Amino acid sequence: MKPTLSILFLTLALLIGLGVVLTPVRGDWSPQMIGTLQPGQISTPDRLAPPPTVYPPGQADLGAQVYYQVCMVCHGDRGQGLTDEWRNVLPPPDNNCWQSRCHAANHPVGGFVFPHQVPAVTGAGFLVSFGDAGKLHDFIQSKMPWQAPGSLKPDEYWQLTAYLIRLNGYHLGTTVLDAQSATRIDFSAKAANKEPAPWQIGLIFVALAVVYFAVVIYVKRRRR
Repeated sequence: MKPTLSILFLTLALLIGLGVVLTPVRGDWSPQMIGTLQPGQISTPDRLAPPPTVYPPGQADLGAQVYYQVCMVCHGDRGQGLTDEWRNVLPPPDNNCWQSRCHAANHPVGGFVFPHQVPAVTGAGFLVSFGDAGKLHDFIQSKMPWQAPGSLKPDEYWQLTAYLIRLNGYHLGTTVLDAQSATRIDFSAKAANKEPAPWQIGLIFVALAVVYFAVVIYVKRRRR
């Protein structure tokens, strides 16, 4: 193979690899700053802004809206739980719900005591602990929201389930969760077959290109 063709192949492989790495994956909502920041500007996204509207919305997209309205204040904007860092993002009085006459023991009639510990809904082992999507849905429906378990619409619980699955890095594709399909989403199996990250795919392209180019150089030297 001519050297120019080898260089062309390497260049194309590198461009494809970089394209895979830099191409955003359609996954859970992650607010980002848009445009080029000038010196002195604060590069802080609005973490309290609602997720973008998607047309047509999928089940997980609708779940992102439900999570924002019902779950985010307790479980965090990224599913990290009620950390001190997340509480400090919230404006008063939401950043201290345990103050007197709010969600403390002396709450108003019709109120409730707010828990001090709210777990994360993302991270290693979260989905695996439920076994499958059906059990995850059943848990959410029977336990959440904290102050009124089971109070959401049936469709909203399925939407939340789909969103939490996506928030944890899995993609359901065209699958719509319901009582039948959810039992077939086995998290223990997915833990071992999780989709590769874009940067991992990019590294594969780059590695193949480097190996190919090294072989071409080796063959050329052997022919001399």
